[in-house]
Amino acid sequence: MKTLSSLLLASASLVLSSLGHAQTQVTVEVTGLSPAKGQLGCALFANGTGFPRATQGARRTPWQAVSQSRMRCVFDQVTPGQYAVSVIQDMNHNLTLDSNWVGKPTEPWGVSGNLRPAFRAPTFEEAAFDVADAPIGLRVEVR
Repeated sequence: MKTLSSLLLASASLVLSSLGHAQTQVTVEVTGLSPAKGQLGCALFANGTGFPRATQGARRTPWQAVSQSRMRCVFDQVTPGQYAVSVIQDMNHNLTLDSNWVGKPTEPWGVSGNLRPAFRAPTFEEAAFDVADAPIGLRVEVR
């Protein structure tokens, strides 16, 4: 019986490992928000496609009404790998990061690593962080 139990346990482990990698949670604490203005949008990118502005190519959290200067976005079931986060405070409720005629954002935004290059958007590689099989927490400041 002990051999049968060991065999079943080993088989179950093999099946579970073949189904995919462990999944974890990424929690983003967003600071610098203007309370009671607009809504918060967070996106998790697994590669540089569309980073940091695109609405496609990323996992998004549901938009949240901004109610305080510090809020959280949570991404569940994230598989290990390299990711980058982009955050915006959409002040006019159009679900996009608005910019002026030269492309400079006119609404508060931030990315993982809190990078703010002077004359361009941060790249995925600059904002990337590694996710293993343990929960991870980040802080992103919007300005």
